[in-house]
Amino acid sequence: MRVSLLLWSGDGYNSRFYLPAPTISLHPPLALNAGRLAKFFYKCPDNAFQVALSGTSFSLLQRIGAIVRNGAKLFAVGTTSSLVNFHYRIGWYCCNKCVDKCLWVDFARFIENQRSH
Repeated sequence: MRVSLLLWSGDGYNSRFYLPAPTISLHPPLALNAGRLAKFFYKCPDNAFQVALSGTSFSLLQRIGAIVRNGAKLFAVGTTSSLVNFHYRIGWYCCNKCVDKCLWVDFARFIENQRSH
């Protein structure tokens, strides 16, 4: 389910913005020896726009906690992908350098061989 917001712009065109769909989360039970931070994030919604079950509500602090938790996940994924890409490119460069050096040595021997005949 996607929630869309339709706005009328001054130039006569409709602008449609999609908002995250509200969800209802079903968490597994929290471990008995969980720390204070884990307990806080356990009580936070999955996203800041999540609808609470009837009879409950999320506070502003819990909604901010959801943004912080999801932002931390996004930061970890972005940093990991950046580091993997960096090391992949360094490895590719080293392999290219090795292959080009080997090809250059073979080419030099070929030219030397051609001159001697």
